[in-house]
Amino acid sequence: MLKDKKTLFRLIAFLAAVAAAVIAFTTGILQIGHRDPGYYDVGYSDPGKAEVYGSGIHLLYYEEGASSTIRLHLNEVQKAFTASLQRAWRLTDPDQTYEGIVNIASLNQAPGQMLEIGGDLQAILADALGRTQRGEGYSLLAGPLYREWQSLLYLDEPNDFDPLYNADEARRLSALTEWVNRPDACSLSLENGMAGLMVSTEYVSFLSEEEVEWPVLDLNLMRDAYLMDLVARDLRSQGYIDAYLYSDSGCSLWLQHMDTRYTLYGCDGEKAMEAGILSWSSPSSFCQFTAFSLREDGYGYYRAGDSLRHPFVSVMSGMPENVLQALALAGGEEELTDLAYQTAILCMQPDRAGVQARLDALPDNVFYACTYMSEPDSPVIRPDMEERVRPAE
Repeated sequence: MLKDKKTLFRLIAFLAAVAAAVIAFTTGILQIGHRDPGYYDVGYSDPGKAEVYGSGIHLLYYEEGASSTIRLHLNEVQKAFTASLQRAWRLTDPDQTYEGIVNIASLNQAPGQMLEIGGDLQAILADALGRTQRGEGYSLLAGPLYREWQSLLYLDEPNDFDPLYNADEARRLSALTEWVNRPDACSLSLENGMAGLMVSTEYVSFLSEEEVEWPVLDLNLMRDAYLMDLVARDLRSQGYIDAYLYSDSGCSLWLQHMDTRYTLYGCDGEKAMEAGILSWSSPSSFCQFTAFSLREDGYGYYRAGDSLRHPFVSVMSGMPENVLQALALAGGEEELTDLAYQTAILCMQPDRAGVQARLDALPDNVFYACTYMSEPDSPVIRPDMEERVRPAE
């Protein structure tokens, strides 16, 4: 009798253990798809994922409500985001053409011809051309120079080909810079919904002889800002406004109405570090430059002698300048392209006086903070906005 009771107890214990395991397993499976309120990295959907994966443009989206509602809405946002980014990416692609649209690559591949372009590309090219014509350093016609530097920045052993150590590369970059600044080398015409790229035969011959990659027409340092503006417009039109767009290049666009925080970065001589937190009211735009990589692997940045090599190449000198170590600008949500432009031009200044003059000329509503290579431990913050920055702990 006692033996039977023990067997029964063991059976009950075994069944209880099995039930607990089943419940735990089922709960774990259910939790895989569970969604709590909060911010989510939206990612990309198919079709389009493979095409925009390397764009460097990302979206965080705030969701609330039941788990099932969040999952469904995130799926909608992902599809809308991917479709918009894919369209904008194709439109501004300087290398590849796509069936059914006239893009920047179409103009690069048909020099001397006037092509009909859509309203979005018309607006982007008109804006970029206007900024180019200011003569302050930005140029949408400097594609070959930026491509040459990209090929250097992403080499496994870049110092072997850096102009500091490689005379042939120094000569090539010098010649490229001269061509980029020659008014007779190339030009862009815009009129009545038409656009045409004109490139001199001498410039074409030079690029061919030097085996320098086209394209000539390239938004370069401004492309991410134009992409994000287009995507933000599309998201707003569909009611997706609880959004934060950001790029690997340092551009940010916050669409929500809220108090936000932006991280400011510095360098301890070896690696990037958090230097402070900016409190800023959103919707807002933010642009940040660092002469050092924010990635642990340092990809896309390197040191040559005492100089740091980074993507913000000066069209005037043909080299990355080494005046600013870090720079951050913040403004309203409609100011992303202006901030991206100012960031590019500030990074091209050959001396501290040039940087400060441009900082002093910024609109009253724009925040700035920077550190100079010569004084990396002495950040300069807009005097009337210092209370907005909380130093890093």
